[in-house]
Order: sequence, then structure tokens, then C-alpha cells
Amino acid sequence: MQKHHEEIMSFHKKFQSTVDEKQLESNLKYFSEKPHIAGSLRQIELAKELARRWKEDNGFDKVEMPEYQVLLSKPDEVNKTRITIKYKNGHHHSPSQRRGAGRRNRPEGQGRCPAFPCLQSQWK
Repeated sequence: MQKHHEEIMSFHKKFQSTVDEKQLESNLKYFSEKPHIAGSLRQIELAKELARRWKEDNGFDKVEMPEYQVLLSKPDEVNKTRITIKYKNGHHHSPSQRRGAGRRNRPEGQGRCPAFPCLQSQWK
């Protein structure tokens, strides 16, 4: 068991010695400085940059970027998405709306409903 632990620590030290903190910080800044929603032009740009770096900087012989056909939910800036929780008693709560959301449909005398789940007995 001790030998296995020493071997793992040896690999750990070897890995740590190869990490350049400044380069890591620079990479993190570059790859996170702008939004990159899956399937967006920015995401493709980042994928191409990553492939380039793997080839040129890390010596990979070949880097593949297969395309996948998937169904993605993307934000619609014109028709904003809303989530509404409908309770059995007919009331509803919309946690995705801004301040004051859902106040019209609360029973009289109720304060602001906390983010779901609303645990007050009147809302069940």
C-alpha cells in the first residue's frame, strides 16, 4: 500500500512541475472571457483554437472535431423563456421573473414566495 501511495505522489509531483501557473491563468482568461453557448460561433472558435494548441503546442499528430446533430435549447433574446410552477390549488409561481413575480396570484396576505419549492402549506 505504501509503495502505491509513493508512486501516486511521484506522478503528482511530476504533473505539478509541468504546470505553468501564468499560462494556466492566461488560458482560463482567454477561454472564459466571452460567453460560448454550445453550437455558437464563439464555441466553434474556441474548439478550433484548442485543436490548434493541441497540435502546435503539445505535439498531437492529429486532432479531430466531429460534428454532432443534437437538439439544444438556446436563449431567445426576443421571446424570453419563462418557467411557471402550477400548484394543485390553482395558484402559480414564476421564479424566473423579476421582483414582484407571481404576486398577483398569491392568496391574500401572503408575502414574497421563496424560490421553489414553496413549502408554505397554503401553496401545496
